[in-house]
Amino acid sequence: MANAGEVNPLIPDSEDEGLFSSSSDSEEDFSIPVASVTELRIEKTPTGAIIYATGLASRQGAFDVRLDLNEDSEENTLEYSFRAVYPEYATPAGTDFSRTLRVAQSLTHQDLAGVNLVRVSSESNARETRR
Repeated sequence: MANAGEVNPLIPDSEDEGLFSSSSDSEEDFSIPVASVTELRIEKTPTGAIIYATGLASRQGAFDVRLDLNEDSEENTLEYSFRAVYPEYATPAGTDFSRTLRVAQSLTHQDLAGVNLVRVSSESNARETRR
């Protein structure tokens, strides 16, 4: 048995540290909208739906691709921004194939309740689909 005075080095000293802390809130977001959205489709699932989006980056090397929900979207609309992070160093533009990005977002029936329109926007365009 451990003494009450012993400290376990695997347990964080405060609630702000550790595995379940929300350090992502304090991290700076370096993502920017991708150049364009080229495809948008939604497939129904037993628990809701999955949004699939394909886009074109402005240059090669994009990573951390995601759909960020726009909280200020209109009523009955789910609006996402198709975003990615680019390397700090210069990368070539390359071919369209080498700059193609794909992302998916899972939604529950509760997320889709009352939604009539799903829109994914980029730097230069937007694609949308009605339910």
